[in-house]
Amino acid sequence: MPKKPTKTEKTAPAVEAKAADPVPNQPASDETRPNRAPSHEEISRRAHELWVKRGGMGGNAQEDWLRAEQELRFSTRT
Repeated sequence: MPKKPTKTEKTAPAVEAKAADPVPNQPASDETRPNRAPSHEEISRRAHELWVKRGGMGGNAQEDWLRAEQELRFSTRT
């Protein structure tokens, strides 16, 4: 049984775990894993950025999607 500290002994303050602290022996998330395929949400976000960059006019949604997918796939290979 652990002994109780006396009045003259100081106890170490409790250390709270931070939410951002990585958990040891936990596999990396998809976003930190190299050579992963971009998610549907990432491709959608990038395709929208391409559309906005054009001023929100013209172009083709499918072309934007394919270009965004290609850019993201290429950027995850590094």
